[in-house]
Amino acid sequence: MVDMQALQALWQARQYSGAERLLRQALAADSKDHEAWRWLGLTLLMLEGREGEAGEALRQAAPGLPRDASVPFNLGVALQRQGKVDEARLAYTRALGIDPGYEQARRALAGLGAPSGAAQPPAARQGEPGGPAVDPGMLQRLQPLPLPASFGRSRSHLLVRVLLFAAAFVVWGLLLGLVALLPDGHIRQAVMQRGPLPYVSVLLFAGVVVVAAFRYFGIVGETARVHDSKLLAALRDGPPALSHALAKCGEFLRETSPMIDRRLIRAVNCAVTARNRQELYVAAREVARHDEAASHSAYAVPKLLIWALPVSGFTGTLLGMSTAIGGFRQLAEAKNLQDFGGAVETPLYGLAVAFDTTLVALVLVATSMFLVAMVQRRERELLAAVDAEVAEAVLQRLELGQGEPRGWIDAALMVELWEGFNRIQQQLAEAVANSDRTRDG
Repeated sequence: MVDMQALQALWQARQYSGAERLLRQALAADSKDHEAWRWLGLTLLMLEGREGEAGEALRQAAPGLPRDASVPFNLGVALQRQGKVDEARLAYTRALGIDPGYEQARRALAGLGAPSGAAQPPAARQGEPGGPAVDPGMLQRLQPLPLPASFGRSRSHLLVRVLLFAAAFVVWGLLLGLVALLPDGHIRQAVMQRGPLPYVSVLLFAGVVVVAAFRYFGIVGETARVHDSKLLAALRDGPPALSHALAKCGEFLRETSPMIDRRLIRAVNCAVTARNRQELYVAAREVARHDEAASHSAYAVPKLLIWALPVSGFTGTLLGMSTAIGGFRQLAEAKNLQDFGGAVETPLYGLAVAFDTTLVALVLVATSMFLVAMVQRRERELLAAVDAEVAEAVLQRLELGQGEPRGWIDAALMVELWEGFNRIQQQLAEAVANSDRTRDG
């Protein structure tokens, strides 16, 4: 029985000679371990000049794995690399006979010059990955480009929230200061002399202003990065090969990548597994919808504040009307002109509170909705620009299914990219640890 954990570690380290020794030890103990023969064939394909031995190992695996289409496919790869075109064609045809939806086998067969209709599979089955040459469970079921779990996920840090909260109070103070500088008139009285609720409305408006401004400057920065993206330039100006696109995406893979780079990396991942351009367009559209949904959810806080503004005004209306009604009762009980003059102030003040708090809230609601609408429009323009660049650099330009069978080539590339990502994670962890030590010291 093969120690799959040890085998996986050797593959990740690209120690194929060690993997071969491990597999041959397992086969020495059990020569009928067909899974070990299959992995031995894959391992030998990764070693230069071992195609003949790889083919023999895969032939040993075939009787015990009659429904595994990757076995005849990889046998076809070994035969093709040896120049045995006719035998490779038969192997690819056998793989299609086991799995008619095996896209790599179909492409390999077409690349050998088979008639275009001789081995066309039926429509791709929904949800299937397309039959990779390497077992899907290899390398912890990584994507073609191994993305971190938090890649592209919007993260809200406590420090950012605290800073936004503090900024809202600063803006609130500035707005009240500006109102206080106005000459004595209706605007100043409506805000400064109508109880606490106008102050609450101004504070809510300040929160909307701060969040909208934070979002706006983030959009401006992302728009500038679209024009300065080195990954976009590399994909647009380089060869249209998937291997080149994967390698370039691996160079720019970061958890904090700008939006354009995140979208490009996801689109290239979709291109690796897509069976045709229609599937690629559908997959890329789903990625675009993910960004649109994230954009929509980012406005939950300002929309909640805008919703709270009329509530504040309506509350002021109720309190003001309640005060006015109580004042009218005192007015009715007045027995002389002097008592009447003193009692009339209370209902008049209540009515002023009722109408002025509502007026302040409605003006601030309209202004807030305008600000948020303008920021959302700018973000929609950004998303449209990103969609256009991705369509030009990836969806319309990359060549799908051309050249040699990609299975064994991509396997090595996956390992290399995974190693690079591990180095990135290690560097990030060391930077955080150094920062913690510096702060503690």
